[in-house]
Amino acid sequence: MDNINFPNYVTDQFKLDNGLNFIIREDKSNPVVSLQAWCETGSIHEGQFLGSGVSHFVEHMLFKGTEHRESLSIAQDISSIGGNINAYTSFDRTVYYINCPSGGLTTANEILQDIVFNALIPEEEFKAEQEVIRREISMGRDDADKVASQEMFSTCYCRHPYGLPVIGYLENFNNLKRSDVQNYYLERYVTDNIFIVISGDLDLEKVKSQVSTLYGEVRRSSSSPVFIPPEPVQLGRRDSFIEYTNPITRLWMSWKIPSITDPDMPAIDIMSVILGHGKSSRLFQSLKEKMGLVHNINAYSYTPSHAGIFAIGAGVDPLNKQRAEEEVFNVLKEVKENGVSNHEVNKAKRISLVSQLDSLQTVQGQAADLGSNWAITRNVNFTQEYIRKLSLV
Repeated sequence: MDNINFPNYVTDQFKLDNGLNFIIREDKSNPVVSLQAWCETGSIHEGQFLGSGVSHFVEHMLFKGTEHRESLSIAQDISSIGGNINAYTSFDRTVYYINCPSGGLTTANEILQDIVFNALIPEEEFKAEQEVIRREISMGRDDADKVASQEMFSTCYCRHPYGLPVIGYLENFNNLKRSDVQNYYLERYVTDNIFIVISGDLDLEKVKSQVSTLYGEVRRSSSSPVFIPPEPVQLGRRDSFIEYTNPITRLWMSWKIPSITDPDMPAIDIMSVILGHGKSSRLFQSLKEKMGLVHNINAYSYTPSHAGIFAIGAGVDPLNKQRAEEEVFNVLKEVKENGVSNHEVNKAKRISLVSQLDSLQTVQGQAADLGSNWAITRNVNFTQEYIRKLSLV
């Protein structure tokens, strides 16, 4: 595993005079391209609107029309090149992406630039989209897994805004006015807060020339820094319980861990696989197969740019909750006192490496990886370095 050979893709980074950064990768293995605009603003950056989900609201509204295209025209133009367009909002980012055949690259670039930098937040679409998001919030409240996961984050992060739902609280969301959403968009969607990633079947020099002209028209602008309160040191155990109309209890147990760049993180990621990935994992074998205490169980490490969490989640019958929790601690104690076998480590490394490498098989996966690397570490090759560190655990 020490000698991992990565494809020798040509990747270029450059910055326009207006401050806009580009990451472009040439991969001619398939005649497709992926374009992604990464806006480095998410639910933790909402300032006075914290907990309202205004970042997510802006994401919805950017598809509702620009200075040059109505909402229907955006969809029609994407369809005309055989592509698809979508977006997502997270704690620290909002990402807009277009995937299409390589012949549609020019049109896709024009559309992406238009919706990101020329959105109108039209008045006639505002109230209708409010109702769409209200239904989305309501659906989340009806999903036991989402409710439990959110409560886990809220319990882990009492001060840091990772503890707030990305979509926002309904009460805060209802207070948003169109002017609030528009002003947030104008403040945060600026050249020093956005970078563009393009990956796929393309000519690097031609694309550089094209985007330099197209995106060079965007006015240089910057945003005010947003204060993000740090999470205080946790001095003791925290517990939270929510009554919910569901026969299965969702049990989450979590611990604070460092950020993704910490040297211990590869070992922590390997440990999450050993403990809770698949039917052969220690937690599954002990709590599900041998003792029958849980319906399902898993473990994962969440590693953003700030300190993350190591979490163990299970679905249990209410009467088995206490025993399940005790057995999780027993499994952890066994690992702490006696360690794990070389076989377990090697198997976990293979699983982790295959998962990482599989995500890079498509141009969309490559673009997402480049974007994530740059957003979190400012190193587009971070994944390759991290995979090598995983192989050495």
